[in-house]
Amino acid sequence: MGNLWSETEQIWEGVFSGIASVLIFIMGIAFLKMDRSRIKWRYKLAVAFEKSHSGSLKDGDEAESQGGKWALFMLPFVTVLREGLEAVVFVGGVSAAFIFKARY
Repeated sequence: MGNLWSETEQIWEGVFSGIASVLIFIMGIAFLKMDRSRIKWRYKLAVAFEKSHSGSLKDGDEAESQGGKWALFMLPFVTVLREGLEAVVFVGGVSAAFIFKARY
């Protein structure tokens, strides 16, 4: 039996290209719907702005706003951490395929 990956490489490329095309299509539809919902978001933001500046914040609302601040920190942090770990795993995998010898 030969190298299974090399025999089916074209099939895998086609499958992954199809999956990527479907994901891009779905994201495009979502972006089009976001444009239509701009008025709804403006209304929600206006209500939230009035609520937060009316001085009648409840304990739950304040905790919710603190959670949003943490989310703005944690999302980029976790994303960068994941990319860094992915790079380490990739470099480790590539380096495991070679035997390194010191030259004197």
